[in-house]
Amino acid sequence: MPNTIDLSRTGQLNGNTADDRAAFITLSTTEVISAFNRACIFKDLVMSRPLQRGRKGEEFPVLGRKKARYHTTGQSVLTNLNNSPADRAKEVINIDGLMIALEVVDDMDALLDFAAPQVRQETNEQLGQALAEERDSRTARVLFACSKRNTPQLQKASDADRVGTTRTLSAGYANATKAAKGNELVSIIGDLKTALKRKNVPWRDMTIVVPPEEYEFLQEGDKVLNADYNANASNGSLREGAPNLRVKGIPVLESNVVNQEAYVLQAGDRGNSEYQQDMSKCRMLMFHKSAIGVLTLLNPQFQMTSPNGDFNFEYQAQGVMAKMAIGMKSLRPEAAASVSIP
Repeated sequence: MPNTIDLSRTGQLNGNTADDRAAFITLSTTEVISAFNRACIFKDLVMSRPLQRGRKGEEFPVLGRKKARYHTTGQSVLTNLNNSPADRAKEVINIDGLMIALEVVDDMDALLDFAAPQVRQETNEQLGQALAEERDSRTARVLFACSKRNTPQLQKASDADRVGTTRTLSAGYANATKAAKGNELVSIIGDLKTALKRKNVPWRDMTIVVPPEEYEFLQEGDKVLNADYNANASNGSLREGAPNLRVKGIPVLESNVVNQEAYVLQAGDRGNSEYQQDMSKCRMLMFHKSAIGVLTLLNPQFQMTSPNGDFNFEYQAQGVMAKMAIGMKSLRPEAAASVSIP
């Protein structure tokens, strides 16, 4: 029998014998990012921009509407040029504090647990989901705050309608049947779509997000799943559900963060008052991608303590952490709407 054998080291990458854990760390990072991307509803639905290192924020211009005019023969095109300062404004988005999700695993537990790889995978996915839930919660609150802004950022009369839109469901909504609730929601979606279109918001890039209960109510109504109102039953059926629900041409998604309790600012919020919202009565968000802006300084990343480092020696445990750094703020109030119960 030979004294040595060639082991298949699952942690090595490209046969690099100097690092037999490289694949484990990479896999953990992939698991965190994949879980984040699966769980984050709002990530691709709002405007996002990376922030260069060394800066704490970014300015976003807010431009007023322009009007075309006739050219007068013989006159310079610069005649009567509109240079009013009220045509322009700006919003500054700053980066919040570092957001983390942390787990510390005891070495003995890892050794004794026969399902350690599965547990590690589940832990990493939960870390990614924790970041996604926090980002979605903040995004929902900023969209809600955006819908409630009732003062135009610009002062010209042509921009007076550039404010948020809010609607309140009827007093009988709470005790109505599921079908009646669904019909009322469909009706109010039509009203909101018209209201935003009147403010020159492109409706084809709008999105609706509702809590799970309202998502079910929409399916109980008379029209959303009715084949007579939906060509080729594109919205699904009671048997199959409605995975690709659309109402009035607008996609409808469901998320628990649309309905959340009052939030109190924390130190990491850097004084962003738009985070401090009470959404306990909110039942719907409708918005265009340009409604708010999100700055990203640090995309979701995975970090773990060294298996031979001081932390491991002192605590006989290994720490794993997912982290990111973002900031967000409302930009175009006219592109956001919310619906609440009385």
